[in-house]
Amino acid sequence: MGFQTRILLALVAVGLLPALLLSLLSFRANREELLRTVGGAQRQVAEEATRYAGRTIVQSVEGLRLSVGYIPFDELSPEELTRVLRIPFYQLPSLGAVAVLNAGGEAVVPPLVRGDRPREELEAFASRIPFQHAVEKGLAVGPPYRNGSGPSQIPVAVRIGEPDAAPGTPRVVAAEVSLAELNRPLSDLAADGRYAALIGPD
Repeated sequence: MGFQTRILLALVAVGLLPALLLSLLSFRANREELLRTVGGAQRQVAEEATRYAGRTIVQSVEGLRLSVGYIPFDELSPEELTRVLRIPFYQLPSLGAVAVLNAGGEAVVPPLVRGDRPREELEAFASRIPFQHAVEKGLAVGPPYRNGSGPSQIPVAVRIGEPDAAPGTPRVVAAEVSLAELNRPLSDLAADGRYAALIGPD
């Protein structure tokens, strides 16, 4: 190895390698900072979406509770009950189905259903009504579920009257609340190759 080659290698070792090492460390630090910044921004977006979802669901549930709170269910005939039940049903477009159940959990009058729903979907709704919790606590919300090809739903049950009411009297108003209103903000979040989903407790 010639003298000039040895000098060149020494210059490379003294000058170029530290520069490469410094560049690598700088790149790594900048990358970590970028990930922290992007991660923080993503977390903030997710937290805002969570708050929006929570408010939307609470408003739907509270709207149902308030609207049925003024109806004297035990004083109405079945025909009158069906007519009166249409008031909250049409006031709250997020409701996909509404039913009034007696102490045995059976429908007092045929449920009101939005659109042409197959029997299996109504049975799926009926099987998820948190009936006993509503009787005990006054208000109960079940976990979200998919019912057919539409958006996810949550079953909600509101106690009407007292827990020790006579057998056969209306006991609970049950409703299937659609989460369709959450589709738009989730679709906006999922733009530009991102992914967004509302995750249930399971």
